[in-house]
Amino acid sequence: MPCYFKNLTKLKIDPIPLESHKNFKNPMEIIDVNLYNPDLVKFLKEVDIYIFEMYSFFSMPYFRQFIHTDGNRGDFVRINWAYCKGISHMCWYEPKEDITQNIKAGYTGVARPYLKWNLNQVNMVASDEIKFPTLVQLGTPHNVFNGDHERLCISVGLKFISNDLRPTMDQACNKLSFWL
Repeated sequence: MPCYFKNLTKLKIDPIPLESHKNFKNPMEIIDVNLYNPDLVKFLKEVDIYIFEMYSFFSMPYFRQFIHTDGNRGDFVRINWAYCKGISHMCWYEPKEDITQNIKAGYTGVARPYLKWNLNQVNMVASDEIKFPTLVQLGTPHNVFNGDHERLCISVGLKFISNDLRPTMDQACNKLSFWL
């Protein structure tokens, strides 16, 4: 069975200063590189990884995101930090074999491509409560929902310094094993 998430339980630093969290109240925003935590940048650089983009995702209570794939399907990950006072669940799905059409393509509010899936086109294969910084698989259909609380997610996009490619889940787990 593929790995859809890995908790980075030993990662004890935040991606941006905590005091800047109050500034992110839009559904999706690009985070300015000047806010990146220099310790995180340094640690990632030591394992041949750099941050190519960082977003904030803000959601209101009882938010349920539509099922989507970031960009095209594939095997690539981000590190997500979820800040909330309750449950934040992430679910992953696999497309049904007979579904090959009617997958809608679109762009986020910050001009990033996605594929949108209907529930009848996928089967849920994994789910986890996001409590720690977590490596999350984004090349597979997925969505997030939260309970009776606001949720802020800081999502960090990773690429290798040596070849400018996004790491797969296995590669990221290998490189970041000291945080698992």
